[in-house]
Formats: sequence, C-alpha cells, structure tokens
Amino acid sequence: MLLGTIADYLVALGMPSSARTYLIITTILVLSLIWIETSHWAHRRIMMMEFAGAALLLIKVFAVSTTMLTLALLPFPQLRTVIASSLAIMGLLTLYRELRRRLRAGDRSPSSYIGGVLLVVQFLCMVLLTVSGIAIILELLLVPARILDSETRFIDAIKNWVELLATLSVLLTIYYLGFYVVRRLLKSGSFSWIDPPNWRTLLPHLKYTLMPRWGVPPWAESDLADTVRMAYIEHIVGSKAARDVAKAARIKPVQNPQRGFTFAVIGDPGEGDESQIAPPIVSEDSRLAQQGPANPAYPTFTILSSDIVYPAGELMDYERTLYRPYASQSETPPLIYGLAGNHDWYNDLKGLMLNFGYAAAHVDSRDPQLQQWAKALKTGPWARYGYPWGQLRWNEVRSLRERYGLTRLGGDLNEPQTQQRLPFFELSFDPVPFVLLAVDTGCIGNVDEIQLEWLESCLLAAFNQQKIIAVVLSEPLYVNGAFADHPGMRQLYELLRRYETHVVIGGDTHAYQHYESRYITLRGTQHIAHHFVNGGGGAYLSKPVDLHWHTPSGMTPLESRFVYRDDDQEIVDQVMLREVFPTAQQLRAKFNGKIEVENQVWGLRRWLVGQEPNILNLGYTNALNHDRAPLLQSLLTFNVDETLNGWRLRITPWFTTGPENKLEPQEPIDILAPDRANERVVSRDLVPSPASILAI
Repeated sequence: MLLGTIADYLVALGMPSSARTYLIITTILVLSLIWIETSHWAHRRIMMMEFAGAALLLIKVFAVSTTMLTLALLPFPQLRTVIASSLAIMGLLTLYRELRRRLRAGDRSPSSYIGGVLLVVQFLCMVLLTVSGIAIILELLLVPARILDSETRFIDAIKNWVELLATLSVLLTIYYLGFYVVRRLLKSGSFSWIDPPNWRTLLPHLKYTLMPRWGVPPWAESDLADTVRMAYIEHIVGSKAARDVAKAARIKPVQNPQRGFTFAVIGDPGEGDESQIAPPIVSEDSRLAQQGPANPAYPTFTILSSDIVYPAGELMDYERTLYRPYASQSETPPLIYGLAGNHDWYNDLKGLMLNFGYAAAHVDSRDPQLQQWAKALKTGPWARYGYPWGQLRWNEVRSLRERYGLTRLGGDLNEPQTQQRLPFFELSFDPVPFVLLAVDTGCIGNVDEIQLEWLESCLLAAFNQQKIIAVVLSEPLYVNGAFADHPGMRQLYELLRRYETHVVIGGDTHAYQHYESRYITLRGTQHIAHHFVNGGGGAYLSKPVDLHWHTPSGMTPLESRFVYRDDDQEIVDQVMLREVFPTAQQLRAKFNGKIEVENQVWGLRRWLVGQEPNILNLGYTNALNHDRAPLLQSLLTFNVDETLNGWRLRITPWFTTGPENKLEPQEPIDILAPDRANERVVSRDLVPSPASILAI
C-alpha cells in the first residue's frame, strides 16, 4: 500500500518511480560528496568554503532522501521492515543515551540538546549511507553481470543488495545493544571509540588524512588541513606576510613577567567524563598571582593542547568537556588558551575559534587593527560567515563563559594583548628571556607555508635574543620510543633543532613520556633538548610504551635506528627515554581483573571485569573503563623565575597515582637561559642546515 502510494506520488510529480534510478542517483551524490569534501579548491578561500558548505548540505540531504526512496520503492516489504526496525532501535537508543547523559550532567546550552538530536540523525545517516555503500560495492564485485544484462537480473541483483544491507544493519544493531548492556554491567560511563555513535568521526578523519586519486592505492595522504588553515589565516590577518601574522599571533598573558610566573600545559583533556583531571588552574587571588612572584602550585594561566574536545571539537560538547571541568568562582577568572588536536579539526576548528576566539572577536577597542581582526573573526565559517543567525552561536558562547566563570577563555575582553586570534600563537614575556610557541600540526603532522615562515621568524628572533625556547605541538616528535619520522614532522624537527629549541611538548598519545636529546649545535657545542609527550590530561590512557618490554622501564637509551638521522645518515641524535607514566606495571595494577566486593555481583559482570588483563595485553586500552581510581593522569607546570645563575625554567610533571586521585609533583627539570656572550647576531641565511653542521 505504502509502496504504491509513494510510486504514484512520484509519478504525479513527474519524478522517476524506479528503485534503479534512485540507486544510481545516490551513488553519484556520494561520489560528489567525497570529491567536494576532499578537494583543495573548495577550501582555499572563505567564499569557496561558504559555497561548498551549502552544496554539501544539499547533497547530504538528497543522498539520504534518495537512499530511503531506493529502499521504499523496492518490492521487498520484509527486508524493508528489518532495515527500518534496525535503524529505529539504534536511533532511539542513541537519543535516549544522549539526552540522559546531557540531563544528568546538567547541560543547559541549546546546542548541547540540539546537537544531541543532530548526532542521532548524523549517526543514522552514516549507518544508512555507509552500509548501503558497502552492500553496493559487494554486489558490484560479486554479480556485475546481473546489472549489465537485463532489468529482471537487475531486480535480482538489487534484492541481493537489500539482503546484504539488512544483514549488516541487523549485525550492527546486535553489536550496539550488546555494547550498551556491557557498559551498564560494568557501570562504565567513560568515553570509548568502540561506541557506535562515535564512529561518525570516521568521515571527517578520512577527509583530513586521505584524498582520492587515480592509481594504486586509490588514495594518498592529504594535507587539506594546511589549505584550510591558510584560508583562515588570510581571512583573519588579511595578509600572508610573516610580520603581519606575527602581530596577530602574539599574546602577552602576564602583566609583570619580570617578577616570575607559572603556567600549566594540559594535553588531551577533552572527554568530559570522570577520568578528566581538572586541577586548580588559578589561585585564590589570580590578580595578585599575575602581578606577584610565581607559585608553582597555582598556575596563572593554562594551555589546553591537542584534542581539547572529543569526539569532534563541536560546540555542543564544549560545556561538558571544557566549561564545567574548569569552571571558576574567582573574581578574576583564569586565562586559558587552546591548541587544536586532530579531533578538534574534525569540526574544521569551528568550536575552537568560537570559544577561544570570542574575546578577540568582541574586543572593546577603537584600534583599527583590532577592529579588523574582530570583524574577520565574526565573519568566519565558525560564525556562519557573518549571517544574522551566526550571532546565535556567539550568544551561546557568551552565556557559557558567564555561567561557568570562564570570561577570560582565550583572553580578556578588556586586555587585547592577552587575546588569542589564530589556531597557533606566540606567548611573549619580554623582558624575560623566555618564549613559548604553540604550533598547529593539523591531523597528519604537517605545518603550512605561512605558519612555517612565522615559526622560523620567531625562532630566529628568540635565538638571537638568547631566550629559553619552548614549543608546544599538536603531536610529539619523539613518542613510544622512536622519532616520529613523518616528512612534515621531520621538517619541523630540523627547524627546531637548527635554532636550539630547549623544550618540545606534544600530545595525541595519552600518556607522559620524557626524552632527553643531545646533539652538536652549529657553534660546535653540545645542546640538550627535552621532548615531552604530554597527553595524560583526561583522555583514555594509551597503550604503554613498555607493555612488552622484558626489562623494567626507566632510563633507557634509544637505539640509533629509532632516533633522528639526517638524509645522509651522518648526523644522529643521542636520545634517552628518561621517564614513562603510567608504566605497564601501573596499568596492570589498575586493570587487574578483580571486582570490588558488593552485595550482589553478577557472574557476567565478574567475567567481563576478569577480561581486563587480556584486553590490556592486546593493547586495546580504549575498551577499558578509565573512570575508576587511580586515574593515572598527568600534566606539566612551567615556573619561570630569576635565580643567582640567571633566568631559570623549571618544568614539573604532576601525576595522579593514589586512590584519591590527588595530583602529586614529581622531580623537576631545570633549564637556564643560554649565555652566548660576544656572539654575533645571525640572520636566517647564516644558520646552516643540519647537514652542514659536521663541517663546523
């Protein structure tokens, strides 16, 4: 009855009424979607992004509609019922979980609930299109002759396609229900990538990491994030010149740095569950803390780096993962800055620019330069290109800032020198000889041309001014016992190496690792660089680097095949892995397979908990419940003060190890400002490449 009604209605409208036609249309739309999403031409200018965004929205709506019409017009009512039932079960379960989680957490922002509903739609659309695509591919591979021969055989082929689709839908529904039951039995509320609704991030992940091409394999690594970032820079700054970019990127977060100051760097914090650490990031009187001597226990500002908000950096999740954990009751709220990770890129940095760029977009100043930056920030993709309805997003961000006392997130409205305007930035503390550079490496570890030129100009200036140089990256250069030998990371490392960077910090890997790298500088002296993996701020713990080591972890020299080597294999770093947290032993103690004593313990729950050691040994740490004590999380604080030997940077790791999850300071690492008296000032052309250092 319904089939006939739909077919008659389509005929009355002069539209095709056969499933075959809509199947072909769906295939064309999906291919068009992939082409536009991954094309550089659609992301080189803000105007092109606007047109592409509108086109993509229409394509997605039509693709879902034609897929549903394809199914509705097929003469297989039982199969249609199975598919519809599977989608309904998954949709209702996802809607229940999203609303329950947001209500229990106390979310009040409109985007949280609207986003929760949209998440259900996105998830179901992803399932429908993905499963349909898999079924189509399988059918094309298995029975191409049926489609090419006759209409009758096409109907047979399409029936097989629908049967495959129904089978895949049912299997996914069974898995989803089983996953939910297991989570309830384990009383786990922790974030997990094996949770089906989180799979929707796979598509934006592929967008920023792979691009289609003609050849074998039919894909290549994508640097699309570089293209998008350069478009953002040109839109906000209005220029590609390093000098103009440097002005927009420079931030002065401390009023009187010569009195000493302290700040914290928290990596990968943004899951918003019980395992997210929220340390005291501001003292009782932050105004005095900013003006007075440094206190290592109370940072005066904080940098959140690498994957600030999971799973996709969307505005709807900022209340849960940022505002609530770091809420402040202080009269002078803390300064917090953000450096994006790959998951923040999955929303095209829109969430980051809205929240951390709010102060710069609403600055109260008559300065023409500040007004130009503010106007550009108000008309970016994150603000719906300046259309009136884009103001709704700014209003929501303002409400969140006021409700949770984070009115200085991304800078102070009344202090333009403290405001963040770009996805990367320089923290300047003149006249103190210390500089921190935050570098956005996107999703694959690349740095675009504009940002690279800016970075080198900052490094050159800091080198000539004999400053302690610290660099925060989205991803680490040394991780899991080896050099991250990706072309983009290698280029970045050689630049930092050339200008004798002292500290390099990266997240993405959810753990703490400290590497000490020694090499010969262009001056013929030995230089020590400290590399930190700093991703233990709240996300699920990664597979420990020493999981399958036969010796206890500790001071471990890396073999030459695992460290940086120049192209001629002549220059080799000497690298020592100094510390790892948590170690495999600590994780095994946490996930020991033992269940707490309760009045009633289900046998199934006891069995599930007993599988934890096996899951850990396989390295699938994301399948474990990380919400229970000890959290084994970590962060770094940086204390800069003047000593009898000159200016000193003291880096202190903080770990949570006990049942109370209290942050405890570890042994600090001290670095003194360089003293290169009587040395000439160098220019960029005079700094040799790593390959020429051997000749010095």
